[in-house]
Amino acid sequence: MVGRLLNELVTIAKTSKTDFALHMNMTPSGLSKILTGKRLPMLKEKWEFCNQAANYFSQHIYARNCYLKLQSVFPIVYDFDSRHELEQFLCTAIEYALNCDFAADNKAPSNYYDKGPYYMGDKMILNILCILISDEMVNKPDNEKFIFYSSFFNYDMYYDEIFKRIQSSCPEKMRNVVINYLVDLSQFDTLAVHQFDILSNITRIQEYAQMNLWEIKKQIDNPFILLKGKFLVYFTTQIDGTMFMQLINHKSYLTIFHNTLLNGNINKLSYTSEEAIKYLEQHPTFVDELTDSGINAIYNFLCMGYLIRDDDINRKENKVTLNKQMQKLFKRFLSDNSDFYVSTYAMTEFYTQGKTIVPLSGEIRIPLESRITFLKRFNKYITSNSHKKLKIITNDFPPVTILFTGSYTIIYTYNSTDKLEKLHVFTTRKMYDIIYNQIQYKIKNMIDLNYELWDTYINDLTK
Repeated sequence: MVGRLLNELVTIAKTSKTDFALHMNMTPSGLSKILTGKRLPMLKEKWEFCNQAANYFSQHIYARNCYLKLQSVFPIVYDFDSRHELEQFLCTAIEYALNCDFAADNKAPSNYYDKGPYYMGDKMILNILCILISDEMVNKPDNEKFIFYSSFFNYDMYYDEIFKRIQSSCPEKMRNVVINYLVDLSQFDTLAVHQFDILSNITRIQEYAQMNLWEIKKQIDNPFILLKGKFLVYFTTQIDGTMFMQLINHKSYLTIFHNTLLNGNINKLSYTSEEAIKYLEQHPTFVDELTDSGINAIYNFLCMGYLIRDDDINRKENKVTLNKQMQKLFKRFLSDNSDFYVSTYAMTEFYTQGKTIVPLSGEIRIPLESRITFLKRFNKYITSNSHKKLKIITNDFPPVTILFTGSYTIIYTYNSTDKLEKLHVFTTRKMYDIIYNQIQYKIKNMIDLNYELWDTYINDLTK
């Protein structure tokens, strides 16, 4: 394992194996045996070997955004703030690879070992977490699914240093990743509005992986991450504030933990388009129930196809089938007296790209010469609904659309790269209050949309 890692790093560094051998005070033939897996460094030399190798590669690799160079070996990584930070990461990675080789050489039963290593401190945990996940992703077939379960969706602010830095250096590797977050809604009771940004967290994760939310009723004492069938890590914080992470890869226990987790009291919160369509087919009165409970507000930070008609669908560039339930819901949104918010980003995005989204149907494109006429369809909703509150939000928000009703809070997300959509459905008033207050907290400037302003906007587009 260490030979493969070092070979990759030599390639990434664009240096020669001879130069690397000289830096390591080794002969080229001696280093070649390590690179080809014919021998390992002596155990007593492990620390010095790791440090020397990390120092060499950090000198040759470090640059701005150099983490992107590491995608072949570390698809999960973070952006390094300094050469020293890269050196620490590489030292940990090389040591990890050596430990795996030493264990294999001694035929240690790592998959059924009752003891596991622990890691101390946020920087060490950040490094080893990226290394563990990357190791599983790099050394498995491209079509293998990686299914994660974690309680870190609404994590304590103390863990920000770790989880806000982790990112993917290779989006292609993430297409088979599914992240299941177990959400304890009671934890939100103690959070201030600005402490945890739900919308940003959802959209950030869905940029590079499939994500599902599950509500869990049972309190989880220690935060954890489970990679199904591979490993479990759980986290504790000591009395002095030091963070510890324990690694468990005992196969039997991983199965027990996974089964216990799924057999617990959990409720599904996230739905794919296929799941949502199936649900609507089985519950044809759901849209009526949804709207009859009262539509409080709609926030549009995506360009939604409220104004779509059948003739738009029939254009040759649009190969979609309009979902009738969603079409019915859209008409209700426009005719209802609920608060209707739209961001300037969503408005600009439509006119420049000509792309609008109809949930459960897909993207619909409007040619440039038809976009002004398309926008003018909104005129009657501004003039005929004098009680409807139409507002434009000028600052940026995560690309989502949110529906608040008397009984539901629904967050709709759309990944334009992979054409993936998700609906996250909450039925508790608690989540309504949290998300609504977070949006209001973040709004910096808002303008009332009246007919005069809308007419001015349309005229400016035609110039």
